[in-house]
Amino acid sequence: MLKFAYATALAVLFAFPVAAAPNCASVAQVIELLTLGYGESPVAQGLDERGALIQMWVNPETGSWTVTGTGPSGTSCVLAQGEGGSYKAPEPNA
Repeated sequence: MLKFAYATALAVLFAFPVAAAPNCASVAQVIELLTLGYGESPVAQGLDERGALIQMWVNPETGSWTVTGTGPSGTSCVLAQGEGGSYKAPEPNA
């Protein structure tokens, strides 16, 4: 049941275009806020089915995290944020 609720929440979240999200600004403004304001840096990224760049930002010292989406227009939106985040770097291939 929990997996279904999680999948439904993700489907609703990504059903709307990145530019339509309420917490949007230019890429430069969002990067400045996340790096200087929260000390976060990108730890993972990928393209969604519409070509939007989805990134996960984490501050390993405070545990703050943010997920952003950036559309082709250059607008970046905060899709989710929270506390208690951590990041484990992938182990190098031997």
